[in-house]
Amino acid sequence: MSLTVPSMAELEVVFEQIRAYSPSNLINFVPPLELEVQLEEMLLHPKPSVQDLSARVGFALHHSVNTSHPHFVNQFYGGVNPVGLAAAFLIEKMNTNQ
Repeated sequence: MSLTVPSMAELEVVFEQIRAYSPSNLINFVPPLELEVQLEEMLLHPKPSVQDLSARVGFALHHSVNTSHPHFVNQFYGGVNPVGLAAAFLIEKMNTNQ
């Protein structure tokens, strides 16, 4: 199976979707069995197009917990540490194995 690298224009569609994402709810709950069915339908295509990739990113964002919501409280999560986030970005940028 050959892997094709998406162009920057194709990736920009996904990046723009991530930048524009502004959730208002803490979580958009879907029962696990319904979520499983939706995921299976979405992942049936072995070679997704840019539109499919964008839809998958949107799906993941829509069904993820909004950790920046004021009602999100977790004993292990106290917010974003800017130095740690910068370090994570730097390490990820330097990782060429992906």
